[in-house]
Amino acid sequence: MSDQQLALLSADQQLRAFRSGDLSPTEVLAAQVRVIEHHEPEINALCEQRIDAAFAQARESERRYRLGEGIRRLEGITVALKNEHYLLGSSTDLGSSLLSGAVDQYPSPVTQRILDAGGIIHARTNVPEFCIVAFTRSALYGITHNPWNRQFTCGGSSGGSAAAVAAGFSTLASGSDGAGSIRMPAAYCGIVGLKPSYARVPGTEPKLALLSNVHNGPLARSVRDCAHLYNALCGSHPLDPAAIPTLPIPTEYNSIAGLRIAISPDLGYFDVCSETAATVSHVADLLRANGAHVDEVALPWQVDVASTCRTQLWFLLGRMIRQAVGARDDLVSDYVREAMSISEAITADEYVSSFNDVERMSNNFLTVMQKYDVMICPTLAQNKTPAAGASSGVEDILQNAMTYPFNVLSRHPALSVPVGMASHGVPIGLQIIGHTYDEQTVMRVGAAVEALVGWRQRQQR
Repeated sequence: MSDQQLALLSADQQLRAFRSGDLSPTEVLAAQVRVIEHHEPEINALCEQRIDAAFAQARESERRYRLGEGIRRLEGITVALKNEHYLLGSSTDLGSSLLSGAVDQYPSPVTQRILDAGGIIHARTNVPEFCIVAFTRSALYGITHNPWNRQFTCGGSSGGSAAAVAAGFSTLASGSDGAGSIRMPAAYCGIVGLKPSYARVPGTEPKLALLSNVHNGPLARSVRDCAHLYNALCGSHPLDPAAIPTLPIPTEYNSIAGLRIAISPDLGYFDVCSETAATVSHVADLLRANGAHVDEVALPWQVDVASTCRTQLWFLLGRMIRQAVGARDDLVSDYVREAMSISEAITADEYVSSFNDVERMSNNFLTVMQKYDVMICPTLAQNKTPAAGASSGVEDILQNAMTYPFNVLSRHPALSVPVGMASHGVPIGLQIIGHTYDEQTVMRVGAAVEALVGWRQRQQR
């Protein structure tokens, strides 16, 4: 196989080949390193590479396979780490010069679980500054480009992670999702991204863990691989008082025949581009043809969802960032200043009142979902944001990211799977939203969509 073919093997394929001795972790890692050397300068997905340490980990994995003992869940699989998850001895700067140089004193739960599962952390991935927009640009590390079409964004804030997986730089990657930061880049880059239900995967630190809209989760090139990484990450942890005990999900899925699926083409208020709408409609037809009951539904929102979510998501986040920035506004990106300004314009009374609207949102959504197992909709209303980003990072999310309502309704798991390619050469994503804490059904539908669309064959280009 060529380097590109080796680099794009699924985690599932690699694990089988490692066990049989047909392939070794060092061979895959070496191929991915060569792919990085060739393509990274123009994509710019990585802020740090740990190649020597990675090869040492790969050799340890080979020893375990050779002995046939001590083989862990992700043994020998490369995992790119988002520049938000602490790595002991490294510097997690969130893409900001204000935080650069500080050395991590402990690993995030996500990081430690990847290492404990035998995953090889060979690289860290770019993020927008403070991880707050849907494109990946920072003064510290520059612009990260979409691997499919360099003119467009890879999404954000887990943009570097998504780009790295899509380009074959890594088999898996960690991400986090506060308004769609796993699902948006997954959609832009044509890969799979899961926002688990709140508290399924432990947070990075206690103050972030207690923000119920913030979720850590996996990015991968297939639903099955996404489940592998999720199962390594989930479960309670001492650093996260909200995290619940381990509830793994299967990697084999039953037929979707008989499942009840609601489709909302626009969630009631998004302006969805015609190509995306047609693609999602075609997927609904495929699901019907394979035995699922699919109905188009109208969401009876009784509130201004965008305004409610804007208040919920930016009131606290902007203030937390202001504490870090202080009076040094000249040292941060334009979109950071915008987010702080928006946050400071929201009053405490408006924030408190928004919880009444969240309750109505939840009731409205649950009223529809009583009849269905999952809901599907586009992940992005529009996928044409330039690589350097939009003029307003906040408005870009509010207008295009059909993800953020399910950060406010945070107990609902949501998965993005690739379902097509737009005429401008950027992938189209489908979002699958489940009942509270029902990741299993979401993944079941995602696996069916993946098989029906045949996206994996396109990835092996």
